[in-house]
Amino acid sequence: MLVDHIRFTLRMFLKDKFFTMLNILGLALGIGVGIILLLILQSDLTYDQHYINHERIYRLGAHYQITGIDEHIAYTARELGPVLKEEFPELQAFLPIKLMDRTLVKYEAKMDSRSFYEEDIIQSDQSYFKVFNHEFVAGDVNTCMNDNLSMVMTQSAAARYFGSGDPLDKILIISNEPRKVTAVIKDMPDNTHLRFDILLAGLPDFRGWQGVGTAPSSEKFWNPDVYLYLLAPQDYEPAEFYKKWPGIYVKYFKQTGDQVKGKYTPILEPLTSIHFKSESQDNEPHGNLSYLYSFAGVGLLIILLACINYMNLATAKAMGRAKEIGIKKIVGSGKRILVLSFLAESVFLSFISLALAIVMVFLALNSPSFAEIIGKNLLPDF
Repeated sequence: MLVDHIRFTLRMFLKDKFFTMLNILGLALGIGVGIILLLILQSDLTYDQHYINHERIYRLGAHYQITGIDEHIAYTARELGPVLKEEFPELQAFLPIKLMDRTLVKYEAKMDSRSFYEEDIIQSDQSYFKVFNHEFVAGDVNTCMNDNLSMVMTQSAAARYFGSGDPLDKILIISNEPRKVTAVIKDMPDNTHLRFDILLAGLPDFRGWQGVGTAPSSEKFWNPDVYLYLLAPQDYEPAEFYKKWPGIYVKYFKQTGDQVKGKYTPILEPLTSIHFKSESQDNEPHGNLSYLYSFAGVGLLIILLACINYMNLATAKAMGRAKEIGIKKIVGSGKRILVLSFLAESVFLSFISLALAIVMVFLALNSPSFAEIIGKNLLPDF
C-alpha cells in the first residue's frame, strides 16, 4: 500500500510540475536559510568548547584603578606566573602567552625564497600543550616546545612557506632569529577566541635581566604584558583564588600600589565565557548574546513563514482535488486511507525539500564569497 501511495504521489507531482517546484523551492529555501542561521548560533554558543579542558581553563585579567585610570584589562604581568605557582600549588598549570606585533617571516632556501608579514604570531613556553590541546599533523606534542628556538605552525601557514613539502626541521627567520619548525597542527576552528598561525617557544618568565634568587620589583606586577591562563583541577571554585589574593597583593603589589594610589583587583574568567561575557579589554573578537538570540529568532521565523507558505499553496490546490477525493471514495477509500495518502504526499515533498536545502547549504558553506559575507567559515555539522 505504501508503494501505491508513493507511486500516486509521484504521478500527482508530475501532473502539476509548476506547483510542485514552487512548493519544493519555497520550503527548501526556508529550511536552508534556517539551517545556516542555526549553524551560526551553534558555532557561537560553543566558543572554545573544542578544547578538552575547556571547563577547567581560566584567564587571569585585572581591574586597574589608578588616578585617572579605571579599566578592566585581560593582560597581566608574566612575572606573576612563577609567583602563582608557589602560592597556588593546587592549580595544575600557569600558561603565559604573548601576542606578537606584525612580523616579517622569511624562508630562505637554495631554490626557493619566500617572505610574508604575519599578523597572528604568539609566543609561549613548554606548558602550552598541557593547557590547550590541538590535533597534530606532524611532530611530537611532548617535545615540540622544548627548544627555546623551536616553533609550531598551522597547516595553512606551513603551506604558505613550504607548499606540499615536509615542513619539519625547516628554518624560518623571525625577527632576525632562526627558528626551527618542530610541529604542524591543524587550523583552529573559527569559534576560538585566541587564534594563531605561528606559535613560538621560549617565552621568558621575566622581562629583562633577572638574577638568580632575585624577586621581581613590585612595579613589574603593575605592568601587564601577556595573557595568563590557569589550568584548575576538576570542580575548582574561583572563590578559593580570590580568598588567597589579599596576601599576594600585600606581598607583591602593595608597595607600588601605595605609591601610585592604585588598586589592583584580579579577574578570573572561565575560558568559555570570554567570548560573550568578558568585560576585559583584549585584542580578540567578542560576541553579543542578545544579537545572537535575535538572529536565531529570525531563522525560526523564516522557517515558520516557509511552512505557512507551503500550507497556503496546499490549501489553494485543495479545491481542485475535490473530484479526486470523490472518485477515491466511490472506489472504496475510507477516511483513514485518504488521510494517509495526503500525509504521505506532504512528507515525501518535505523530504525532497530537506534534501535540496542541505545541498544548498553545502554549496553556500563552500563558497568563499559567502564566508566573507557572514564573516565565518562554518562547518556543516548537523
